[in-house]
Amino acid sequence: MQNAVGAVDFGSEVTVDAVSKFPLILEPRHADFDPATWASGHAAALRACIHQHGAILIRRAGAGGPDEFVRFAESICPELHTEYGDLGDDDLTDKTYSSTPYPVELPINIHNE
Repeated sequence: MQNAVGAVDFGSEVTVDAVSKFPLILEPRHADFDPATWASGHAAALRACIHQHGAILIRRAGAGGPDEFVRFAESICPELHTEYGDLGDDDLTDKTYSSTPYPVELPINIHNE
């Protein structure tokens, strides 16, 4: 594990799994890691890595719930999309949602969209 991927240095707060290509895996080095504060200082690099790797997985970051996740996501992308009309009124916050409501006793068949 290292703290950089390519020319992107994420500083001493995280380690980078250089073997993983999808998703790019990051892991905090300290228990008091604040994902949103850290991400705001590395927003451009994180956006570039999302485009290059397709996704970023931050292990053991202690997201702290939907509000903390929104704070983290907004530090990377301040204009989060909020218009998901098919998700009903059971959203967790105004910018996070639970899964699409569907009766638990019914299967969700594989489909292609």
